[in-house]
Amino acid sequence: MDREEILKRMQELHALAETETRAFSDEEQNEWDGLEVQLTALDDAEKRGRFLSQQPTPQTQQASAAEATQRSRAGGLAGAAPVENGGGSKQERSDVSFHLATSQSRVFRGAEGAERAVRFAKWAYGAIGHLPSQRWCADAGVDTRAFSSQNNVEGGSIIPNEFMVDLKRKIEEYSVVRQKARIHPMATESRTIARPVGRINVYPVGEKEAFKRSDTKWEVSTLSIKKWGGIAIVPNDLSEDAAVSVADGIVADFAPAFAEQEESCVFMGDGSSAYHGLTGLMTALKPTFKGVVSASAGSAMDWTKITYGDFLKVIGSVPKVFRKSALSWYVSNQFWVQVMLGIAYGAPGTASETYIDGIPRRTFFGYPVETIEDLPSAAQGVTKPCFFGDLYWSVDFGDRGVFDIAKSTEATVDGVSLFETDQMAIRGRSRTTSVLHNLGDDNEAGAMLALQTQE
Repeated sequence: MDREEILKRMQELHALAETETRAFSDEEQNEWDGLEVQLTALDDAEKRGRFLSQQPTPQTQQASAAEATQRSRAGGLAGAAPVENGGGSKQERSDVSFHLATSQSRVFRGAEGAERAVRFAKWAYGAIGHLPSQRWCADAGVDTRAFSSQNNVEGGSIIPNEFMVDLKRKIEEYSVVRQKARIHPMATESRTIARPVGRINVYPVGEKEAFKRSDTKWEVSTLSIKKWGGIAIVPNDLSEDAAVSVADGIVADFAPAFAEQEESCVFMGDGSSAYHGLTGLMTALKPTFKGVVSASAGSAMDWTKITYGDFLKVIGSVPKVFRKSALSWYVSNQFWVQVMLGIAYGAPGTASETYIDGIPRRTFFGYPVETIEDLPSAAQGVTKPCFFGDLYWSVDFGDRGVFDIAKSTEATVDGVSLFETDQMAIRGRSRTTSVLHNLGDDNEAGAMLALQTQE
């Protein structure tokens, strides 16, 4: 199946469950999971293709020079495609401005990324009323239903499904939670899940002997979807080039915003309305828990008091059942710089930092270090500035559609009339939730531990 066929089938599964207001059946869930695996395989193939395409050769350099010369002689027209005009004859339509504006797209990647970027840019400009772009979308088979939808922030124009994989991948680039927690696609507003506390035990079984039952306990939780959103205000009188850049830029900027919100809930949620009632690791891991390890005295107001041995105590406290899990450190960037790198200077080889595709990859004592900016960035009292463990075994993340974007030119935002000020509101919305488990108790550590500073 190609990408469009996979997305179409996923939409069919989602629509059926939504219509019947139910969760996926086991068969549907298995099919959904298989489709996600196929999408991942396509993404990996695109990544390999992108890497190869970025490697210059003498032939491609010569071709690029020749193309630039031809474009200059033609007055800047390139990539033209025939389109019917009002009189029935054909005229040439240029996509050069869209090509130039999206060639460095932060959202659409892969072998076909440039094409999808152009299609999205045309759709985005059509969504704000540009008639030539609307006609282009109709000719190219881009979903045009958004162009006739209600012009308000609650209704608005919803991004077509063909672009959702790119947008989801963009959020996943930023969101540590989406990369490492257990993800549950949700077709309804709530879903009941059951997960084992610890792992299942196995025993030797002799001939004609009965199997021993594992004493594994189960936690039953309910994932209830929460809605998150924000609004960006942009000028309404954009040129075609500017509209393309804004469309790509807004989506790219919403992605880290949603990712930060997801991380903030998982790590810093205190159950208040600011976190939609969600509780995070900072609150859930109580000071008396076995998995909360005390740092050296005086570290509450002076992080330099945290020692090499404090981190070894954290690593040594991981229960046997989770020692072969995907363990990682979770800290703020300031904690990485002030504490972890500081210790590394006195113990060479303890920490490392390399860059892959422009993204820093950090390790400490051989384990990956993930940056969560909402975690404490300075010594300001007794707190937990550092977590260590496996998010997959400690966090269930519910996702009901990555996010959608809608536009309005008539709404009033913060008392400002968009119509009167000739501006446009673009709303981004995400529907997600999270539940914690396997955190241990006063007698036993769990899948996630914490280092707590001391007076």
